[in-house]
Amino acid sequence: MVKAGAGWLTVFRLVSLHAGDNELELVLPVHPLRRVSGRLVDAGGAALAGELLQLAAAVYRDRTQWLYTNPDGSFLFDLVEEGEYRFEPKETFIEHRIEPAVVEVEGGDVVDLVIQLLPAADITVRGQVVGADPRRALAVTARGPNAQSRTVEAGADGSYRIEHLVPGQWVLSAADGEDSGAEARVTLGPDSTEVVQDLVFSLHEVSGRVVDRNRNPVPGAFVDLSPGWNGATTSADGSFSLRSPEGSYKVRIFRNEQKLSLAAPLEVRGEPVIGVELVFAIATLHGNVLGLEPGDELRSAYIEGGIKSAKIDPEGDFTFDEVAPGRWSVEADLAGGEKASGEVTVPVEATDVAVELTLERGSLELSGQITGDQNPALYSVEIQRQDGRYGARSPIDSRGAFRFMRLAPGDYVVIVTAYTPEGETVAGRQEVALAGNDEVAVAVDPAVHAIRPAPAALPD
Repeated sequence: MVKAGAGWLTVFRLVSLHAGDNELELVLPVHPLRRVSGRLVDAGGAALAGELLQLAAAVYRDRTQWLYTNPDGSFLFDLVEEGEYRFEPKETFIEHRIEPAVVEVEGGDVVDLVIQLLPAADITVRGQVVGADPRRALAVTARGPNAQSRTVEAGADGSYRIEHLVPGQWVLSAADGEDSGAEARVTLGPDSTEVVQDLVFSLHEVSGRVVDRNRNPVPGAFVDLSPGWNGATTSADGSFSLRSPEGSYKVRIFRNEQKLSLAAPLEVRGEPVIGVELVFAIATLHGNVLGLEPGDELRSAYIEGGIKSAKIDPEGDFTFDEVAPGRWSVEADLAGGEKASGEVTVPVEATDVAVELTLERGSLELSGQITGDQNPALYSVEIQRQDGRYGARSPIDSRGAFRFMRLAPGDYVVIVTAYTPEGETVAGRQEVALAGNDEVAVAVDPAVHAIRPAPAALPD
């Protein structure tokens, strides 16, 4: 990778170097560069010092700057290209809305802005934990958006009350000091003030053994069920036993410095789960992205949406270590938002497995328009081929327009997503049978309440 920079502004390219002299031209933007300055204040008008503030372009969301405000709350973003931008607080006040949230940079510097935080929601969740041993101390924890966490001690009667929560999807769990025995998911809406959620403390036995690919016992391995903190270490014969509440769990096995995530989830539903056999067999998965063109900038490859990630070299090769047996989906991302996807089966007996992902492009274009909402900046849009082998993301302009290029003929689905109190949510979708250049309109469901900009349409 070769980089050139001026101040915060950086341009980079991945290149292949050959023996002898190599010549490369990197071009910094020649568009007018402006300044955006002002002050960040709270709802009462007091200056907010040392707060992390982001300025992100509404269309090309890889044009992003961050800074910490000065002691008087002032800020100055330099070298800003003209266009529409959004302000977002990124640390202490991440759940607050701000006003103005959007600024248009055109024809000159933008100065003397006053960015004000609006009051955030303050929601209380209360309830009762039933079924726990009253002789043991009981704690209730709420985990929510942006890794926020609140923990309180339950009363002697099992009652609890957690205050100062924000809208979003929260997971409530109760633990008696050793085991997490109750869990519930609760959605807090922007208009919520108090929500009642009882928790039923109920644990079920999960037992079995861990073996290697030759079915020999694996002692000293730690079996972990995620989400949660339920785990156990295997004995000399590879056996383990733990207690877990109901749920669907991802199984991870740790041994020495190795970590293995298993392909199949473990279901705990109302009764003991006994005689589970977990195979600790490690394989290496080698992959290659086919169909690349000169100038393609590769990002990363992923297994199962992020269980594992790997860098892709300029030739399109990537490698995953410590892959468990089973059926896995694999995805490779490019900087422009395109992706190639596929599936691979890793047999128990295999130590090395190969997979090829083909970037199937064509010459067709699909332009589109988001309809039914007045704020397209709150949404992101992507296209997926129905067979799952290709996908791409597109910027959305301030009028809700988007465009996908270099598509091959085939059946696709266009998906619009928004960030809601429940997390990232599908707000609209439209199927398209593409045989030539075409246009599509995607209506946004009015019942989907977007509360802030969706994840960036283009990777940083």
